[in-house]
Amino acid sequence: MVRPASTPRLRDLQPEAVAGEVVRLVREHLRRLAFCLVPGVAWKEVGNEPERSDLAWRVLHLVQFAQTGGLADWEDESLVVDALQEVCSALYSRAGEPGTFGVGAMEEAVGGAELDAIGLVLVGAFARYKLPRRALRVTSRELAVLAGVDPDHVRLLARQGELELKDGTVGRAEARRWLVARGVRDFAASRY
Repeated sequence: MVRPASTPRLRDLQPEAVAGEVVRLVREHLRRLAFCLVPGVAWKEVGNEPERSDLAWRVLHLVQFAQTGGLADWEDESLVVDALQEVCSALYSRAGEPGTFGVGAMEEAVGGAELDAIGLVLVGAFARYKLPRRALRVTSRELAVLAGVDPDHVRLLARQGELELKDGTVGRAEARRWLVARGVRDFAASRY
């Protein structure tokens, strides 16, 4: 159950690089759409500084939130959900593009597919959003992303009795206890 060396870890991601990749993917998709509308006509890119776009700003904040739980310029955590929805809408509404899918990156049912940097941010930010809410539980995959381990490792620890999994999910208090014990950044805060 050794984690492949090429698999990125949430804590190691550079916010600017992730934001740049999201903007690049969306711009490439827009180029393909423009070509479908008017074949043979070059698409003129809008905006000279895509890294200053609203989308890039939201991704930067999502990376920081996923890594540390910090809200940066956001007033409260409800804006995390808004940012997740906007980024997912921009990224995962690319019908017909090979390798894309609904919002599956946030679902456990993706079947063990390895997450890229963008997927790690989306899953990690959503897990951090869910943890302070008593009624919400985190999946073994979400917990693994936050801890920087493989989801199979989380399930192994559950079988060994270190974690209590119920229907593939972990409760708020149990997840927080385990993350604090592993030394994951900013989980000793009382809001979790």
